[in-house]
Amino acid sequence: MIFSGTSDVRSLRGTSRKVVSAVLSGKSYSGGDVLPAGIASDPGIPAELLVDLLRGRYGYPVDNIDLVGLVIHGVNLSYRHWSGRLNLVKCLFTGSFNVSHAVVQGRICLDGSHVAGFHAIDARIDGSIHLRDGFTAPDGVRGLGLSVTGSLSVRGSTLGAPAEVPSRAALDLFRASIGDLFVNNSDLRGGIYANGSTIRRNIRLQGARIQSRQLAGMTSAADAGDGISLVNVTVGGAIYFWTSEAGPTDLQGTVSLNGARCQTWTVHPTQLEKADISIDNFTYRRILPATGSDVLRLLSGSSIAPSAYGHLAEHFEALGQPALSRITRISLQRRLARSYPLRSREGFTRRTLGILVGYGYRPALALLWLSVAVTMSGLLIMLHPGLFQPAKGSAAKAPTSMSWVESIALAVDNVVPFISTGSKEQWTLTTTNLDDWPWFTALLLLKIAGWAFAILGAASVTGAIRSK
Repeated sequence: MIFSGTSDVRSLRGTSRKVVSAVLSGKSYSGGDVLPAGIASDPGIPAELLVDLLRGRYGYPVDNIDLVGLVIHGVNLSYRHWSGRLNLVKCLFTGSFNVSHAVVQGRICLDGSHVAGFHAIDARIDGSIHLRDGFTAPDGVRGLGLSVTGSLSVRGSTLGAPAEVPSRAALDLFRASIGDLFVNNSDLRGGIYANGSTIRRNIRLQGARIQSRQLAGMTSAADAGDGISLVNVTVGGAIYFWTSEAGPTDLQGTVSLNGARCQTWTVHPTQLEKADISIDNFTYRRILPATGSDVLRLLSGSSIAPSAYGHLAEHFEALGQPALSRITRISLQRRLARSYPLRSREGFTRRTLGILVGYGYRPALALLWLSVAVTMSGLLIMLHPGLFQPAKGSAAKAPTSMSWVESIALAVDNVVPFISTGSKEQWTLTTTNLDDWPWFTALLLLKIAGWAFAILGAASVTGAIRSK
């Protein structure tokens, strides 16, 4: 039904008539500064007035509504379709603002306004939503399934969460699809829950104060998160926890980035040291100003799931950083070794492999230990040449002394498997002197150790130890 524009406007009174006249003439309307006391002193305008303007009750649908400093008695635009700009700046809403299931081509701006809560469940916004610069919503922003092609900005806002609903976060964006998400310099009492969302560009959290429901003194359910919950979030650009201009995010609660993906993770090393951050299967291409080594320290000092080490190691390999990948896997094995009692078989075996071959990731350590065994054997042979007698058929005479070179050559032949310098054919390890038995036993043990080091080194190179 189309009404006569002239008769309908004339039927209005006070602020409502002024607002409609201004909007129909393409002008903005300002009611001045509105304070909470204004609810009693200013009759304001009914929410239906905005609905009537958008649907064309006053002659034709309007493209843009620009209002400043008004008292508005709740707004329910759910399931509405419209195109244009809806600017309701520094307004005081006596109820919630609801655009759930709405389809909008344009921008919704409530900068500096106060609402009980902002609801945009399954809304489709081909444009942006601005709730910035002093915007307050004690019951928070709820955008489950929200789609915004531009930006959703709550920069510099103050959001809460309804205390009587344990499953609600201050910024609740489960499975949303957003171009840019601006939370920087805001105050969120109840945390962020954006699991499964897609952010095509960036998430900006720098300079924000984000407090979990529990730390804010409210009961909490699992689907409200516990601070910042970005599980399985896909970000096309960067996740900012810090910038040099705004500083770090004030994290009061836990941070879950499990399964999330982004190109750049901007986080300060001190945040990794102090915050409770979970990064199981979190992947990124670049981190700054923190480094991969800082992330390793985070893993070592937390109760994070062991699988996070494997995911991080694979990530380092994909970035072409094999050294960090190897260190990550060694850190995991070291942590697993500490989980077993020292006197247990498993605990002793793991710790021993860590010392000898870096749990199979540092086969060069076996070569080092083998060199130590050869050096000790050479020294023992040089000090006690009587441990060797001429081999059968050899023309050599029983030695009374040996040079360092001869001792090392003989040690290599006896301690290192599959290598021969020719000395072994001339001398046989034996003794008939009881005084030499301790040294004879020591040399045999060094020979066994040498073979063990060689086998461990080969097993490390082939990956046999790592596969266990």
